[in-house]
Amino acid sequence: MVVVGGLSNVLARLLVYGFTYGTRAVGQAYRIALQEASSGGGQLASSVVRGRMDAAEARMVLNLRAKNTPEEVEAAFNRHYAANDPEKGGSKYLRWKVQAAKEVLDSMTRK
Repeated sequence: MVVVGGLSNVLARLLVYGFTYGTRAVGQAYRIALQEASSGGGQLASSVVRGRMDAAEARMVLNLRAKNTPEEVEAAFNRHYAANDPEKGGSKYLRWKVQAAKEVLDSMTRK
């Protein structure tokens, strides 16, 4: 019986420590994100402030390299757009980002 009591004590301590440090890490990450957003730092924060996406962020969203053919952009768009279908549990926000990324890269190829 002593072994079971000792084991439950160890597990309880692990849970408490894990929760404490996990909560602290999430809080710290949140504070850093707020600082970057308020100072204009970070690609995503600066693009939201500007209201538009630049080519580097568009390539990052679609997971593309610097030079791409229109066919590669279309294939990446179709793959990411389908993966973020809200009816299949995807994110509307990410789907919007994928659409915006395609529009930015399409406008660059038309220039």
